[in-house]
Amino acid sequence: MVEAAFILAAARRTFRPPNASPLDPIRSLHYFLGPIEELMQGRVDPSYLEHLRHKLQSRAAPSAPYPHKP
Repeated sequence: MVEAAFILAAARRTFRPPNASPLDPIRSLHYFLGPIEELMQGRVDPSYLEHLRHKLQSRAAPSAPYPHKP
């Protein structure tokens, strides 16, 4: 449930219109209460969450491997 709330909130923040005013940083877990309540009420389709997960993953920059020391 918490992971799904993180995905929902992260997607909402990430895919905002480019001209939208900047958001303050998330400073506590209280920020996720709204998405958790939505999920608990069944207002979010699980397939939509999976779609958001893939969309966020594709947007993330590929991680560079740590330099290998011989």
